[in-house]
Amino acid sequence: MLSGTTRAVPILVGSRQPARIVSRVFDPRTRRSPCYAGNAEPSLDEVIGDPMVRHLMDRDGVVVDSLLSLLDEVRLRLR
Repeated sequence: MLSGTTRAVPILVGSRQPARIVSRVFDPRTRRSPCYAGNAEPSLDEVIGDPMVRHLMDRDGVVVDSLLSLLDEVRLRLR
């Protein structure tokens, strides 16, 4: 049995150094993750309209209208 605490332990492969790994995750100079450098994040409409996302939503029993309603409610609460 596992105790209530778990830790993520970084595993270095080859000559990788932790500083290089961290620099790929977050650039403190721009305060942005490089994941979307040069690319725009897709809109929610694009994500929800994606055929694979639709397939997963159908499989999980998520109704599109209910999801959009929930998103509208959250958007209003965050204002």
